Amino acid sequence: MKQIDDILCAYQQGQIDKPSFIRKMYEEHHAGLFDYAQHLAKTNIKRIEVEDGCVIMTSRDRGVRMLCVPGDFRVAPVETLNFFDYEKTDSAMIDRLVADGDVFFDIGANIGWYAINIALSRRASRIHCFEPIPKTYGYLRRNLELNAVANVTAYNFGFSDRAGEFEFYYYEEGSGNA
Repeated sequence: MKQIDDILCAYQQGQIDKPSFIRKMYEEHHAGLFDYAQHLAKTNIKRIEVEDGCVIMTSRDRGVRMLCVPGDFRVAPVETLNFFDYEKTDSAMIDRLVADGDVFFDIGANIGWYAINIALSRRASRIHCFEPIPKTYGYLRRNLELNAVANVTAYNFGFSDRAGEFEFYYYEEGSGNA
């Protein structure tokens, strides 16, 4: 965003003229929107919404809406843009193992990709998802709300082989690797 603001500031301060401002904004920023429009057809992302302060991606196959975490380049929707789908083998295995009406535990739910996919495709199932990292849990809650899934309960704690509180270290650019 700083680059956009820098170009705008340069225009407003008279450092670049209007035609140069328009061209620079299009070439350096707006043209990328059309690149994404072409790229999406190859991926499981159907739509990218850019709203005030957030980016939401919607999956093609189930219509799962996911709020993207700024700066996290390993989050499920961004991985889908990179690799056309997200962990396709794991997703297919979970689809085979979970029947409608089952109870599903998503331990280390991150922002909710698996929990929401199961919730939307197996409406009679009950999904319990656990995410111990508070910031990530916040995104999980927001994604559950975005998808209006009533069959999911989220918990802000993790599991261990012993009781207690533990310090977590995680890679903010790849929170799914925590």
